[in-house]
Amino acid sequence: MKILFFLHFYAPEVGAASLRAQYFVKALEDSGHEVKIITPIPNYPAGKHYPGFPNKGIKILKRNGVSYLPIFAPRKQSLMIRGISYISYFITSLFYSLFVNFKYDLIITSSPPMSTAFAAVLVSKIKRKPLIVDIRDLWPDIGIELNIIKNSILIKLLRSIDHFILANSKKLSFHFRVFRERLIKKNSSLNIVEISNGADTSVFETC
Repeated sequence: MKILFFLHFYAPEVGAASLRAQYFVKALEDSGHEVKIITPIPNYPAGKHYPGFPNKGIKILKRNGVSYLPIFAPRKQSLMIRGISYISYFITSLFYSLFVNFKYDLIITSSPPMSTAFAAVLVSKIKRKPLIVDIRDLWPDIGIELNIIKNSILIKLLRSIDHFILANSKKLSFHFRVFRERLIKKNSSLNIVEISNGADTSVFETC
């Protein structure tokens, strides 16, 4: 199967989201699937492009099945600045994926950010390809419950996007068991599957 994968965080970036995505992709490839990844030029967490990647311009880099797209890379981590960064990837990934020279059978994406999943859903509907969404955290719920997101109009908008993503996904995967009840409460007709986090025993050393 040929898979188009939308990821906001990927190698060589560090962090839980990037590492989980790398193992996810490796597992798919080891199972015989061909995976093409669409992700921003690596800049997380400092907002600076990694060595070997351009600091300026709008050039798209293609390396080993990964298309690195130019986005606004934030050096500050305020909610507004991060939101602009997410929106910039939403725009570039949406337009790039509509014209990508890759005949795929399935789309997979990871959320949060919700904007990444939102772009994948739109492409899924336009191209009429099934979509799987890997849920790493329950947005916008967590932001609202922690009082990070307070604006009522923004809350209403994010809940509408969340509903749209869930309603248009062929399958949802999650890794925290508590997510099951929360997701079903949002939409009882969801097709969901639990994929727990694991450990790479190949990196262990015995004493």
